[in-house]
Amino acid sequence: MRRIISTLLVFVMLLGTLTGCGGKKANVEELPEGTVMLTVGIPQRSTVSDYDENAFTKYLEETANVEIEFVGFSSSTQEYRQQLALMCSANEPLPDVIVGFDMSHYLANQYGEDGYFMDLTDYIDAYAPNYKEQLKKLDDKTVKYIEEKGKHLETGAQFGMPRVTCEVTDDLQSMMFINQTWLDTLGLQVPTTVEELKTVLQAFKTQDPNKNGEADEIPILGKEGIMNYLINAFVLYHQNNFNVTDGKVWDPVVTDEFRQALIYANGLVADGLYSKLSFSIASETEYKALISPTEGPSKVGIFVGHPERMTNANTDALSHFTALTALSDATGKGGYTVTAEPSVNWMGFITKDCTYPAAAMKFLDTFYMDETMAIQRHGEKGVDWVEEEGKTPYGTDAHIKVVNTEAFFSGSSTWCHNVLGIMTHWNYLGINQEGEGRIAETSRLQKELWTVMNDGKAPKEKAANLVYTDEEYAVREEKAGTVDSYILTESTLFVSGEKNPSDDAAWTEFLDTLKEIGRNDLLKVCQSAYSRK
Repeated sequence: MRRIISTLLVFVMLLGTLTGCGGKKANVEELPEGTVMLTVGIPQRSTVSDYDENAFTKYLEETANVEIEFVGFSSSTQEYRQQLALMCSANEPLPDVIVGFDMSHYLANQYGEDGYFMDLTDYIDAYAPNYKEQLKKLDDKTVKYIEEKGKHLETGAQFGMPRVTCEVTDDLQSMMFINQTWLDTLGLQVPTTVEELKTVLQAFKTQDPNKNGEADEIPILGKEGIMNYLINAFVLYHQNNFNVTDGKVWDPVVTDEFRQALIYANGLVADGLYSKLSFSIASETEYKALISPTEGPSKVGIFVGHPERMTNANTDALSHFTALTALSDATGKGGYTVTAEPSVNWMGFITKDCTYPAAAMKFLDTFYMDETMAIQRHGEKGVDWVEEEGKTPYGTDAHIKVVNTEAFFSGSSTWCHNVLGIMTHWNYLGINQEGEGRIAETSRLQKELWTVMNDGKAPKEKAANLVYTDEEYAVREEKAGTVDSYILTESTLFVSGEKNPSDDAAWTEFLDTLKEIGRNDLLKVCQSAYSRK
């Protein structure tokens, strides 16, 4: 039995103390003969019941001709970055390979320059045919962005391998679902304005739509996804991004419209329509018990999140819900459906302590096979999914017929995490399955979400997928996490009623603190990067 090596470290960020020999281009050696042992660092998910005897692990070992020994890190992005920084500063041996670490282009370059991550350029040329083949399938704009973002601006070194997401199912910032059965019971229509939404929520709260004779209905439930959904009725708000109009980057968070949205949401909470449980529930299990109880009717009218992840598998809950479109413009600056651009995250690295870099590159390249992407997402081939050509719910070509929708969310079929690869409709999505049951309902909801994405109002300009200089990345790395966390925390306090968004003093304090912690500095580097683009 392979062991998972624990890395119980004090979480202290020490990247500023990193020193090293400087990144240098590797000399490419021949692949070693026979099976190679690789230590693989990975953020461990609690939903994975077994990594060693995992179907995905065994597939990777057989396909890449390696034996994997796991080095377990925290599942928290901040914490696993801190753990890695501490290992480097203490000169502890690093895993041969690290996957599933979102390091950002700036951090990857810093680790590379300091000699902790290897330059993969020559290894990609020699041992990454699958990666290069996948790039050929992407549009020129996406490929250019990957290449620009992936290489060091001065040296041209590439210190990591990307996870690229292209038009998959989770592209909506807020995946919203409303209980259609409740609407039908009460003779109501799907709300399209903030006024209609409030009317529907009041009816959900007071008219016993689940027909159990109890006042136990929760009109709307969910944390920041709900807030983001409501805010976009008032002003375009892509969480962690700025907006652009005619080339000028601007901040939606400091606008009167953003404040109006918080006041509206706060009013829903005060009236018992937006449940305060949204701000205290910590686990998906608790959400599932309310949205899809194993006994008795659902208690929730509207929820946000992945429909499979937020509902119990052994219920018919999904059959009662339908996708909810964005609310119409409430201010002259809102009414947006926020979707993601193709995302590029640097998630796979070969470290300075790797004994067999060629074998490690072959291992990383395995993630870019179409079959690997299907197994990573859907589980064991022939068990959790089977080959069958057809169409996705979106009408695009597909070859994956899903048998077990739960494989990605718990168990020992997958790592419950898309750690690496280039995800497309072909290698990631299942075929549309009509009929009855959970798989058919999932297909229906995916199709509805696709309609929401395509029919929604989108901005003409986006401050997304920008390439920053090292100096600009340094500003973002220093300040973005703190600023984003502050905005989320304060928005939650305003909406939940812990603070009053109508209080001028409280709002002024919020704006002043944003300036103090660097929001304007982030705006400036965003403008600079956008102007170059």
